[in-house]
Order: sequence, then structure tokens, then C-alpha cells
Amino acid sequence: MQVHHPVHAERPRKLKPHANGSKRSRTAKLSVLKGAEVFLTGLSGIFSQLGFGLDDIVIFLWQQGNKKINLAYTPSEYRAGPGQTVHWVSLFGHFSITALGPSAFQRVCYRSYLSPTGYRVDATVRDVPPGTYRYAVALTTGGDKIYVDPSCPPIIVE
Repeated sequence: MQVHHPVHAERPRKLKPHANGSKRSRTAKLSVLKGAEVFLTGLSGIFSQLGFGLDDIVIFLWQQGNKKINLAYTPSEYRAGPGQTVHWVSLFGHFSITALGPSAFQRVCYRSYLSPTGYRVDATVRDVPPGTYRYAVALTTGGDKIYVDPSCPPIIVE
């Protein structure tokens, strides 16, 4: 079984002298490739035609050129309040959502079910302190491929 992890492009930065006079390398991870944000914005119109709502977090596979396939999402973060239901949807296959620490929802892990608009997870925000709640996603397209992303869009509870 192959497991694919998301790849983030790295851009070297200028070397700056450290306090002790030596130079050390610093890199900046780019989580969104140039132009990807515009592309994702355009996808929201297509997703609404497919029956996805504005309140859905849409999970899809993204490949630029012949590079590795990664998971991508729209929107890139999600704001919710207690009692609000968050919906994750995917046309690409079954997936699971797992909390990376405290969960804003009743459970720590959710597995998708098949609905008329694709695979989906619905979870209602419980009465938790305001803050950012982080989750990981694992998606299978069938066969032996699993795509894992340890940093899907955070749920920001207001």
C-alpha cells in the first residue's frame, strides 16, 4: 500500500549571520503555489454547480505538471461557532478526518460516508473555547493509494 504525503515547495532564503557569527540556512515553506489561490477561487463556482454548498469544505487532489499529487481544499480555513455543522466533501474517494489535539467536535475521528454529492463527513461544533482546531485528512482513491495530509484547513471556533 502506497502512502502519499503532501509536499510543500521550499525556497531558500539568504543566509544571515547567527549570533555567534556563523551562517545558517533558513527555508520558507510555501503551502500554496503561485496561482493556486486564483485557481481554487474559480473552483468554488464549479463546486456549487455540483451541489456543494458554501458551507462545505471541498477536498480534492491537486497536481501541478508532473509533480506529486497532493490534497487541496477550498476554503483554506473554516470559521464556525458552537452548534454549527461543518461538512467535508470529496468526489475522489473515502476519507477520514482526525483531530491533531483537542477536537471542536464530539469525536476525535470521523470516516466519510457516500452521499448523493460524493463522500462526506458532517460534524457539529460543540461548546468549546474559541480557538484554532487542527485536523489531518487521509483519502483513498481505491486500490492501494492513500493520500495523507497532516495539515488540512483548520477549524476556527469563534
